[in-house]
Amino acid sequence: MVRRSRRHTPSKLDLEEQELYKERLACRHQKLRAKARADSGGKRYCFGRLDKNGYRSCLLISCTSIVATVALLLTFFFGPRLAQGLLDDGMVSVESVAVNGTNITTCAGSTVSACLGATIVFSVDNPTLLEVKLDEFTVNLYYNEARFASIRMPVMSLGSGHTSINETVFIVVTNKTAFTRFGSAIITEPSSVVAVRASDIGGRSWWVPLAGLELKRDIQIEGFNNFRDYQPRIFDMQFVPAQSTIEQAVYLSKFKFFNPTNFTIWDMGRFLASLNSNDEEVGAILSVGSLGIKLRKNTEFATATWFTLGGATAQFSKALAKNLEDGKDMTVTLKGFGSTNPVWADMMQSINVPMLIAAR
Repeated sequence: MVRRSRRHTPSKLDLEEQELYKERLACRHQKLRAKARADSGGKRYCFGRLDKNGYRSCLLISCTSIVATVALLLTFFFGPRLAQGLLDDGMVSVESVAVNGTNITTCAGSTVSACLGATIVFSVDNPTLLEVKLDEFTVNLYYNEARFASIRMPVMSLGSGHTSINETVFIVVTNKTAFTRFGSAIITEPSSVVAVRASDIGGRSWWVPLAGLELKRDIQIEGFNNFRDYQPRIFDMQFVPAQSTIEQAVYLSKFKFFNPTNFTIWDMGRFLASLNSNDEEVGAILSVGSLGIKLRKNTEFATATWFTLGGATAQFSKALAKNLEDGKDMTVTLKGFGSTNPVWADMMQSINVPMLIAAR
């Protein structure tokens, strides 16, 4: 007889014991893993249990995120105020203004007096830690509360600290009378104040947009001081018999003066002025070519000079001829008459200075 083996069917009690054993085993393994992490310096922070290196990395990322968030919030709330403070209190220094000439194309079809192409170099000291990028904006220039010109400024980036800016712009003369008064003040005064005004300036600081900024600054411009510190002179005078007559003596000469200002003007036209002695006109002077001046440099150009020989000025003419022959200098008064360039012609009339006629 063949015996059949009986399979053992686990009872419900046996299954419960197996499940309990598995749970106890899993709990033991979990405790062992926790103990291993604790022994290695792990921390129960930063989104879960991490080892020592993971904890440091997580802490660094968290601190960086907090600092960046705080900086962004400060920029958002205080950025516009700091940017406005930069425009109000940041030191602005105009280093040079080079007027390259009249730009006819820019002024075509408009009613403005003149459009001058210019290169402006200036610096800005930003006392804040913010970098500010300004959009294009229009600057209006005032002298004695009268607007005489406007300048369209390009996009500019002003970093923290010192920023030097070199831009080519157009100076649009909006009021010729006020512009002439400003130019006359530059000639006759030691310095003049120009009011610089702009409104509704936009831009960006980091990722924060800026709008409604205003620029209200007064900038002092150095002038010629009526040539009191640097007397102009005529020298190297050469008599021209072929062009002289019984009524006037003509000389080819050189004219020299110093420009103490920050302005360079390349094309002022041919300069014309009268020469006076004892309140009487005794002669005149005309530049041979267009006059150009360079900032903080001596300007020297060729001139044609003529003196009246007859009438009330005959005595002066004789004295001049004798002094030149004897090597003695003379002083006359130079009075500006005008220029062939209409932009500068009117302000030339403000020139009224003693001038030396140098024998050598």
